[in-house]
Amino acid sequence: MRQAKQRLFRIIVSETTFHLWKMRNARVIGRTPQTAQESLNKWRFTINRRIEIDFVLARRPRGGHQASLNPRLVDQTWSPILSDVNIMREGWINKPRVLVGTRPPDRVAQAPHY
Repeated sequence: MRQAKQRLFRIIVSETTFHLWKMRNARVIGRTPQTAQESLNKWRFTINRRIEIDFVLARRPRGGHQASLNPRLVDQTWSPILSDVNIMREGWINKPRVLVGTRPPDRVAQAPHY
């Protein structure tokens, strides 16, 4: 469990730092500043995208030439921040999921533009 907590911390810190760097660059270049809600939405999109990547890697068969993750590690990493904890008992790695306070999209989301 400690490894999963450390992994979650590293992911959140690195993704947040990169998000802040992109916001700063957009401001310096002269684009219109983002509202707090726009910034939060883009950050949530980034974290949800990272969750999706982990789930794809957790579903890959082990021993192949492509990278794979231990499904248990993915479960332990993301379960503290997922909005629906009960979905984990139902094979949650193969189901749609979202962060706390957000709802699953009706369709695949487009990447936000910075």
